[in-house]
Amino acid sequence: MSAAYYITLNNENPGFDIMVNGKSISNNCELIDELAKNNGLKLLNDYFSQNPEEARIMAEEFGTELEGVDFPDEKFFDCDEGSIWIGKLIKIISGIDDKSKDDIIDDLRECRVVMDRADKIGAKWHFSIDF
Repeated sequence: MSAAYYITLNNENPGFDIMVNGKSISNNCELIDELAKNNGLKLLNDYFSQNPEEARIMAEEFGTELEGVDFPDEKFFDCDEGSIWIGKLIKIISGIDDKSKDDIIDDLRECRVVMDRADKIGAKWHFSIDF
């Protein structure tokens, strides 16, 4: 089983499916971040956030000592910003020679569809990670 990036919206019932694959994004996160950094874009984890209570539960499941730990508030981003960022990444990744590029682009396109639909209803987003 592998990790996957997925989209969380600040609207729990947006009226459409927000499920994306996200495994190729996760499997290639170092490549994506390197390309983003080299092209002046934000990194994947710049768009990552988590509900503080969910973060606490996950940390406890991993056996992490939590005494005195304060988790940051969940942060959401404008869908338009995310869609533009993904469009730039797709353009950059399209120009590289890597056997995973088509799978990465497919995952990014799925995310962009969700963001574009979420933008139409005024929702905001962030990446989450499923382990």
